[in-house]
Amino acid sequence: DYYSYTLTSLADAWHRPDYKLDFNNTLYPMDKLQVSLDFYYMGGLVGLNGETGLAQDLDDIFDMNLGGQYDINDRFDVFLQVNNLFGKEYQRWLNYPSRGLQALAGVSITF
Repeated sequence: DYYSYTLTSLADAWHRPDYKLDFNNTLYPMDKLQVSLDFYYMGGLVGLNGETGLAQDLDDIFDMNLGGQYDINDRFDVFLQVNNLFGKEYQRWLNYPSRGLQALAGVSITF
């Protein structure tokens, strides 16, 4: 996606990307197993520094996530989600850094 903003009262479209690329895919390599891959690229972000009142360019964002889910039976499944596989600490919002590599695992119960 490519974005173009028309502004009348702001100097910039604060924290809005100029361009963005998303890729999301889910695979089913075998019965009861689901694997997902997400890739995000975002660039052209500009933040407004509230202390100085100056614009600050933010680095482009590269983020990849990998997840999996295995259905044990109709009621139980286990899952694992790993986010930010590159482990890069980026700022989507000025002065709010993202965390590095993150993982979430668990069990889902349906009743």
